Amino acid sequence: PSTSLAPSAGSTSPPRDPPLALTSLGAVSDAPACPPQAPLWFVYAHNQMTQQNLGAHYNALLAAWARIEAASRFESSGTISKQFRPEQVNRWIQYGRGRNGRPDTTITNPTQYEHQWWTWWGALQPGWR
Repeated sequence: PSTSLAPSAGSTSPPRDPPLALTSLGAVSDAPACPPQAPLWFVYAHNQMTQQNLGAHYNALLAAWARIEAASRFESSGTISKQFRPEQVNRWIQYGRGRNGRPDTTITNPTQYEHQWWTWWGALQPGWR
């Protein structure tokens, strides 16, 4: 695969911005510790995401996430909106994200699912973004 940021010959697409490389976050060999001032929702999520060591780049991502949340004082608007959420995601969440069995999350119409997913994703974004 090409790594050029320039559009290919004949393309009408503008040049792409360089991607944020995970290496710019640095490599972290161990999962980051949970910040001591973190609220329970963050502690729970942090514990879930650090149960397995998935490598230095993943750990760097977790460390960046912890810094972002700490910088925003762990402000949360509550639960993630269900508005526009695809039914397959609803079932996966209802089954404890796979901990309580495997629900049927079959996607019978990928085009429709893609539309639902991006509509939900867009609805989740804060107004300033």
